[in-house]
Amino acid sequence: MTGDLRLAFRSLVQQPGFSAVVIATLGLGIGAVTVMFAALWGVVLRPLPFPEPDRLVWVEAVTDTGDPNSLSALDYEDYREGVEAFASTAAEFVFRPGVVISGGDEPERAVAIVVSGSLFETLGVPPARGRSFQGDEEVSGGPEVVVISHGFWKGRYGGGDGVLGSTVHVDGVPTEIVGVMPEGFEYPGEVDLWFPLQRGSGAASGRGNNNFFMVGRLADGASLEQAQAQLDVVAARISESFPGVKGGWGVAARPLQDQLFGDLRPLMITLMAATALLLLLTVANVASLFLARALARQREFAVRLSIGASPWRVARHVLVQSLVLSGIGALVGVALASLGVDALRAFGPADLPRLASIEVDGRVLLFASCSAILAGLTLGLAPALRASRVELT
Repeated sequence: MTGDLRLAFRSLVQQPGFSAVVIATLGLGIGAVTVMFAALWGVVLRPLPFPEPDRLVWVEAVTDTGDPNSLSALDYEDYREGVEAFASTAAEFVFRPGVVISGGDEPERAVAIVVSGSLFETLGVPPARGRSFQGDEEVSGGPEVVVISHGFWKGRYGGGDGVLGSTVHVDGVPTEIVGVMPEGFEYPGEVDLWFPLQRGSGAASGRGNNNFFMVGRLADGASLEQAQAQLDVVAARISESFPGVKGGWGVAARPLQDQLFGDLRPLMITLMAATALLLLLTVANVASLFLARALARQREFAVRLSIGASPWRVARHVLVQSLVLSGIGALVGVALASLGVDALRAFGPADLPRLASIEVDGRVLLFASCSAILAGLTLGLAPALRASRVELT
């Protein structure tokens, strides 16, 4: 094998034009499919960054016309109390309003959301500093408190230890900071501030005031089907008790991963398939060059066979050459993919979830390596067979 590698690199040097064309062509193809795989994995396929993410369930209402809708805070409380398949549940406000933060050097805008205090417990990610919300803070008229993100803590407070218990003015309202979330925690999306859902307040009052979604964590041994059946029982009771606002309404549960990224999956898979087809076409074009080169080397192969080389040895020599070229092409492709991922993060759609987390990591490098091996074998297979069957006469 060492001799085959030495001959392969010598061949690259002897035919620099051919080698450069093959490496550049394969580099572009592998680079394109690697960027697409990095986006597919980073946005759609990568598990949620929570403990046991497959047990997290999204719950929303279904109207009498079959359309998805949000829940009222009172609906959420009924589901929380009436569904035993969930070990814990949480509610989150439909909207993420922008707020103005003052009380420091300069005012700034931040993204906020109202959630129940059980959200962090349900997701399995407690605050890295401080605490979540307490019972008296989750009723109308309770103390004004907030949990802030790690990025907000670093950006506005420089990561100082004295942030807990300090006061920040949110839209002019003095609010105490009681917790700081861990670095990298983003739910739902890029949020700076989490406020407690205060029962009985405007958005959280009334059976027809549908402003919340529900997240649940399945209990040990419970399934999504069991949770859905129990939710249906509670939904039927709500519909019967409040026919004016909830008559004929139901409820639907689905994995949280599907809710957040499921709609993107068909599009991303289609784009991935398109770039894979592009790579196949690229490999097919380069394979034709390899085959033409093998035909031109028939005299060389005949001499090797006539002086005692086995057909397998000649075929292996050709395969090693194709694998070396595809390997170098993969290195070029990974370099191009790194540039492509940086460009995607900088100029990609702002509403694409987890855009900032797309990267060329170990899994992406493994995919690029497998692509290079498959490309190399595909390139060299037909020329190798041709080389091993040369007519010596």
